[in-house]
Amino acid sequence: MNIDALLTKATEGSLSDSELSFAADVAASQSSDAYTAIMVLGRSFAKKYRSLVEKHLESPDNPMLARGAVYALCDCWDETERYLPQIIAFCRKVDWDDENDVRLIALSSAGEFLRNNWSQELAECVLHVAETEEDVIISSAAKQAIARAVGLEYSEIPSPRRIHAGTGKIGEDTLARFRKRMNASCS
Repeated sequence: MNIDALLTKATEGSLSDSELSFAADVAASQSSDAYTAIMVLGRSFAKKYRSLVEKHLESPDNPMLARGAVYALCDCWDETERYLPQIIAFCRKVDWDDENDVRLIALSSAGEFLRNNWSQELAECVLHVAETEEDVIISSAAKQAIARAVGLEYSEIPSPRRIHAGTGKIGEDTLARFRKRMNASCS
């Protein structure tokens, strides 16, 4: 079996038990295809492999596996609330995430979660990153998360490339709406 073909199939339809088992074996192997295998499990809603996917949340030797785990657990399975402590830690930055791979997906997941749910601690974390992070890519990702959290559609949010180039930005009004929502949640 080919793991890339399974990813395509998982995106377009469903996988057989043997295909899911193969993907789980690849994810457990920590081979170069493990990231793709985790994505296959996520897109297939293969929650019976939750413990395998969860193990990858702490992957200091390969942050991309942690990124895949966040994607599967939060973006695919919509279970961010269950993993809030990890998501908050990733948004703040863990020392082994040198390239910010996990941080970026965590910020994105945070924005999606805050759009329909609420965690004051997560909201404060995302706002802090947006306001204080010197890395323009990370601060832009946090601002995009805030824009999603206040209800903007993707089409209304400038791309990271436009933000980085200075041709697009998330307005102060968006941040103000987010702060207002945070203050209302404290009341």
